[in-house]
Amino acid sequence: MTNIKVGDIIEYQNASKLDIVHRVIKIEQVNGTMEFITKGDCHDTADSAPVLPANVVGKVVFDVPKIGWIAVALKGLLPH
Repeated sequence: MTNIKVGDIIEYQNASKLDIVHRVIKIEQVNGTMEFITKGDCHDTADSAPVLPANVVGKVVFDVPKIGWIAVALKGLLPH
């Protein structure tokens, strides 16, 4: 993914194969390999491990504020 720039929000898989959604705060070239330095918006410091392009699942293109509350409300209505 070469169309990612500083400020973009990306989804990537970490070493434990968990999907993470964080903002790119810096892009570095290390030994000819691009690395994305990311940070969660609610965190004070950057993530400890850089993200390689191969681990990027996608990039947030747009968001709809508070849309997630619909899922929260529906989850409360569904039987467990």
